[in-house]
Amino acid sequence: SNKCEIDAIKHLLSKGYVVYKRGWPDLLAIKGKKVRFVEVKETDHSHLSLRQREVASALEKLDIKVEVWSPDDGDTRPWDWDIWYPYRG
Repeated sequence: SNKCEIDAIKHLLSKGYVVYKRGWPDLLAIKGKKVRFVEVKETDHSHLSLRQREVASALEKLDIKVEVWSPDDGDTRPWDWDIWYPYRG
């Protein structure tokens, strides 16, 4: 973090905001008006970190779905959007 980021975080915290700097999903995908937040894991046995779960939970409270994808999900490919599964916190 640089000094400007730290100052901005302090200001937002002083105004009552919860600030998340780490734990964001790996990908933000936009197609037209559709937005997807995607966390990519190497295996389907990989777990979300505590920070990742906190961010996913905060986003879902705003009706923003976070999805998790792994190559272990079968013969599917990342660009086949129908195979992404929502995070279940």
